[in-house]
Amino acid sequence: MALELKLDFMYTMPKWQKYAILGGTILAILVLYYFYFYSSTSESLARSIKEKEDLSTKLETLIRMKGEIEKFKAEEKMLLKQYEIQAEILPPSSELPSLLNSVVDLGKSFKVDLKSFTPGILTKGPYYNEMKIALNIQGTYKNVTLFLDNIRRMKRIVNLENLSLSEPKATPEGMLLKGSLSLKIFSRP
Repeated sequence: MALELKLDFMYTMPKWQKYAILGGTILAILVLYYFYFYSSTSESLARSIKEKEDLSTKLETLIRMKGEIEKFKAEEKMLLKQYEIQAEILPPSSELPSLLNSVVDLGKSFKVDLKSFTPGILTKGPYYNEMKIALNIQGTYKNVTLFLDNIRRMKRIVNLENLSLSEPKATPEGMLLKGSLSLKIFSRP
């Protein structure tokens, strides 16, 4: 037996009951629509809007960070250039033997006899190391001054201390002098 829906009673109902049933049906449809479709969609929409705001905030932060990264890269390049310049002035301790060789080579190139060349002990400090070198030299006044001037012009820091020139003798090449001095050289730890 099939279920038959008989709506004959609707013809005999008063109008206000018909409108009440119609209003109740529309209200029931709207309530079902709200709970099954609109509320879940509005919650999803609210989550999406919040997620969009969060992502926008993150994007703005990343854009700002990108600008700062570019600034830091430029600063890093500048600091590397400064470091290279400073590395020439104050090289690492491992380059001390090459400096000692260059002092000996300067003496030879200016015809200054290095009678004694006594490197001292490397004194380690928190920011730099220093070493004293005691030199006894002999050469003409002109050659000695050129030798000392070229030591002064070296790219790295070299201090000349306790210079004393003595026993001048007149020779055909010029005034021959004997001297003693200390060089204080610096390096990075």
